[in-house]
Amino acid sequence: MADSGWSEGLGPGCWRKTSARSQELSQAVVDAGAVPLLVLCIQEPEIALKRIAASDLSDISKHSPELAQTVVDAGAIAHLAQMILNPDAKLKRQVLSALSQIAKHSVDLAEMVVEAEIFPVVLTCLKDKDEYVKKNASTLIREIAKHTPELSQLIVNAGGVAAVIDCIGSCKGNIRLPGIMMLGYVAAHSENLAMAVIISKSKKAIKSILQKCTYLPALEPFLYDAPPNILKHVVGQFSKVLPHDSKARRLFVTSGGLKKVQEIKAEPGSLLQEYINSINNCYPEEIGLAGPGHTSQVARSCGQRRASGTMSQRQVLQGRGWGGCPHSSWREPGDG
Repeated sequence: MADSGWSEGLGPGCWRKTSARSQELSQAVVDAGAVPLLVLCIQEPEIALKRIAASDLSDISKHSPELAQTVVDAGAIAHLAQMILNPDAKLKRQVLSALSQIAKHSVDLAEMVVEAEIFPVVLTCLKDKDEYVKKNASTLIREIAKHTPELSQLIVNAGGVAAVIDCIGSCKGNIRLPGIMMLGYVAAHSENLAMAVIISKSKKAIKSILQKCTYLPALEPFLYDAPPNILKHVVGQFSKVLPHDSKARRLFVTSGGLKKVQEIKAEPGSLLQEYINSINNCYPEEIGLAGPGHTSQVARSCGQRRASGTMSQRQVLQGRGWGGCPHSSWREPGDG
């Protein structure tokens, strides 16, 4: 790096020890002209230098809104935001901490951090392998959410509540605390935001329950009135169970469940479309428009194929031979 202007024996490491101690010492560091130099340091290629400089900026920002504003005025936020996805975990800890210390002081500072487009990028840090990256990411989101309903709504819209809930579930001890507090701040702003938190928790619980349910008649009502994000998991559960349960396949036709699934409009290539395809593959093509009023017609149609060794009417009604692949499992054992 070119001549940075610090005195012999002084540098980011020394400033960190000083600025961390008190507001007065941090102000002295700022008055010495250190902040612009620290912003230059976080742009250098050396990871160790980046870590120390980010830590210094965090320590300076934490003491007061005025000191945090000095860091912002030096252009630090944009450079810090660009390092959120840096592969170095220790650097990410310091970057997230610095942004948190800036955002915590006021609505204006929090909005400046948000304007650096940290969402939804910062949510990926909630899945990081490093526990303290998770904690600092949760802390940053908390410090933004606490200020106004509008900032909390922005986080909700970005998927932040669901991501924080998942993070809380994957952590232990005090690592979970910032995320728990963040949910409290969001819910406290308004009834609508409180409902967003409740719904996010409920969705996670519902998904877990659905994935454990193998009694399909209990799931079938969800095909008719579940919201799209729940419907996907319902159809997915049918796609897992039907290929292995001949009785369930028969009942799914006679109840109209298959017809309902075939009426679902799914995006081509989506996971929901894959689930629908998997269900359809459990049945012969004649079942394509099956429903409560079509069962006899379907049975007769399949019964006409008996001469060629395909299923009889009785087999259709009993669901025999409908495995995961209709083209290989329609025949009775021993039919050759």
